[in-house]
Amino acid sequence: MTGCTGREGGEAREGHGGWSVRRKDALLTAAVVAIGVADTWVKPSNGLLTGLPTPLVAVVSGLVGCLLWWRRRNPCAVALAVMAGYVVAFTPVSLAVAMYTVGETYRRIRTLVLLGAAGCAAGAMVLWAGPPDWDLRDAGFTFAFILGPLVVGYVVAIRRDLALEARATVEALEREQHLLVERAQVVERARIARELHDVVAHRVGNIVLTAGALNAGHPALDPAVARAAELIRGEGHRALEELREVLGVLTPAAGAGPRRPDPRRRTSPSCRPSSITQAGWDAARHCASTGTPRPCRTRSSARSTASSRRASPTPPNTRRGRRSVFSCNAGSTGWRCG
Repeated sequence: MTGCTGREGGEAREGHGGWSVRRKDALLTAAVVAIGVADTWVKPSNGLLTGLPTPLVAVVSGLVGCLLWWRRRNPCAVALAVMAGYVVAFTPVSLAVAMYTVGETYRRIRTLVLLGAAGCAAGAMVLWAGPPDWDLRDAGFTFAFILGPLVVGYVVAIRRDLALEARATVEALEREQHLLVERAQVVERARIARELHDVVAHRVGNIVLTAGALNAGHPALDPAVARAAELIRGEGHRALEELREVLGVLTPAAGAGPRRPDPRRRTSPSCRPSSITQAGWDAARHCASTGTPRPCRTRSSARSTASSRRASPTPPNTRRGRRSVFSCNAGSTGWRCG
């Protein structure tokens, strides 16, 4: 029969409360066998075995009930075998359990209709082989006991499938919500990190610039002041770098070269100013070349600098004649002046 070659759903699962499916099947099979044997002395008809010794009919009813042990392994074959036993010995309880298993296992309407029609045919044969005084009530009871478990099993299976789908949908929505929350947290942390970096970097940058000015100005004649200013400047640069690394916001990409000079790199002794007298506009250059020297600025940059000087008059508090030492390094990567 089409649709009876394999299971379409309803694999054996572990039961609740510590009861396994096999243990439940064993108890159900034992109960059906007991009911079938006891019903042999109660039911008015024993199918095709009507008129034979009751113990023989009881044994056949018990064997038909034992077939239910394999109802989960191959529900279609077990249902057909139970239908045959139903016609022979009239075992309504065994057939009801087999039809419920079929409805719970299969989802194809065609398979269910074919098995239901086969069960109704078995019921009609039992009515034909039984006592001739049956009526419509007996026929309705017989067919209801066959088709009712089939429909109930199908409804239970559909309800279970819908519950599983709803649970899977809820779990997927929860995972999506969790991902959205994590993404929002990452975005918010990045925003806070950028704001924190901007504020702290601005303040620490001011400290570094102040220390650099203190080191290059008139108070730098005192060696203690110069060392303290250099220490503050170095610590400020290290604080900025550690801040970038910890926050992970403005860290340069891997493989990219530095876009500004390393503040921890010390100037070579040949380029360090020998003395700083006063701050002013004139500068003397002491250069040590490690490669082919190049001009520090182009003609256009010099022209723009000259025009800016003509546009901006010299501040009145700037005294001419003061000199400051201006050092440069000419290397393969270009000029570095300070």
